Amino acid sequence: MTQEQLAEKSGLSVNFISRLERTSDQNVSIKTLIKIAEAFEISLATLVSVSESTSEPTYLNPNVSELANRLEKLDNTKANEYSQTFLRILEISTEE
Repeated sequence: MTQEQLAEKSGLSVNFISRLERTSDQNVSIKTLIKIAEAFEISLATLVSVSESTSEPTYLNPNVSELANRLEKLDNTKANEYSQTFLRILEISTEE
């Protein structure tokens, strides 16, 4: 799928998709990830389980996969809220 096709299917801009492909340190919202997953007709869990180095699916810890699946089922506001909370918890736990 081309960037233009992905942009059309996801409702995102071609510039955003291009930037996303070029840089690995992008902070992308759950809402955006869901749009991309839906454009590719795959689950959010599948989208986030692709290894950068091989583009082959990696096997997520079952809890991580379950978390991604549950977040995908929530409305975007709640999914973003919970995701941000989880990320803050992880940041705190890695600082200790």
